[in-house]
Amino acid sequence: MPNTDNPKLAARYFLNAIDKVDGMAEKYAKEIKETDEQLPQLQSLMNKPFEKDTELQQMKSELSKLEREIAQKIQEKQEQEKQPLSAADEVINGPESKVTEAIVVPMKSTENLMKVRNDQAVNAAPVELNDDTERLQFKRNRGLKL
Repeated sequence: MPNTDNPKLAARYFLNAIDKVDGMAEKYAKEIKETDEQLPQLQSLMNKPFEKDTELQQMKSELSKLEREIAQKIQEKQEQEKQPLSAADEVINGPESKVTEAIVVPMKSTENLMKVRNDQAVNAAPVELNDDTERLQFKRNRGLKL
């Protein structure tokens, strides 16, 4: 940023910027020349056919074939596992039995739970603390302010 208080420094700032333009122009001209030299090589590489295309297609078809076989074997195993279980259920429970009931477990209400906790806190046995470090540790464990 040119210094507006000193006109000589302000002029020098712009002169230095103009001097840098020549170096930058040479630099970018060199980059353009190198890119132009590489362009034909890159175009020939881009237009070249993929040599292993047939091998790739064969491998893809083999992969899909193996995936189908694996899926089929998994499905067959699942069907075999289901058949013995369903036959055993029919023998034990009869052909028409199905589970239609669920066990309901009663839970304590939070109100009762809080009352139990408060009673335990009030009726807790007194703790004997011998020195200050034990007292501080006890307070920290209880979450009390120090």
